[in-house]
Amino acid sequence: MARPREQLEVLFSALDVAYRAKDGACEAFDVAMLQSTAEEVFKDHADPVFRAINTFATDFDLWRRDVVKLAEIGEALRHAVELALMPVPPDAGRADIHG
Repeated sequence: MARPREQLEVLFSALDVAYRAKDGACEAFDVAMLQSTAEEVFKDHADPVFRAINTFATDFDLWRRDVVKLAEIGEALRHAVELALMPVPPDAGRADIHG
């Protein structure tokens, strides 16, 4: 499923925040902006990326001083974005092709 442009912008912002978290250079302002933008753009709050962003924001508040844990939650957010950007193969539901 192709995502709207606004969602793609949020995805790439999330990727930026995730890499900065892994590097230990993430700021609370960046996380708050990402979460706020995701609230506006994602109408479906059950979207896995929306949930990953909110989980990251909550964990960031808890672990912002722990560099190791910050890298872990950054990696989790990066992985969620990677999965969201992965294309769905044609006929993904066909058992005769994909088993």
